[in-house]
Amino acid sequence: MKKPILRWTLSASAVFLIAILALVSARNKMHDYSTLSPLRVGMTVEELGFLASPVSVSSRELVYLLPDQSNLVIALDDGAVFSAMLELKTPLKIQDPSLRNLTFVQMRMDD
Repeated sequence: MKKPILRWTLSASAVFLIAILALVSARNKMHDYSTLSPLRVGMTVEELGFLASPVSVSSRELVYLLPDQSNLVIALDDGAVFSAMLELKTPLKIQDPSLRNLTFVQMRMDD
């Protein structure tokens, strides 16, 4: 009589432990992109210190690797940020239908 109860208890404990580990793993893989909010067109390369060190540097482009393995590509013009593009490792699912209709436009720095 005790063996089936013991097996059931061990099985339930194992399933519970796997669920906890899956939640912890998923939370570690998530990234809060609000850390990129200070990024603005026209910033100098020196002002980009909050992004840490780029993984690739050229005179026209900086590439940063984010914690979730996504890339942030910053285009430069005369040492200032001209544009930025986020290449997501895993695409985001947009739930709000009104957000799906948005179009992002890059404007010149003087606009």
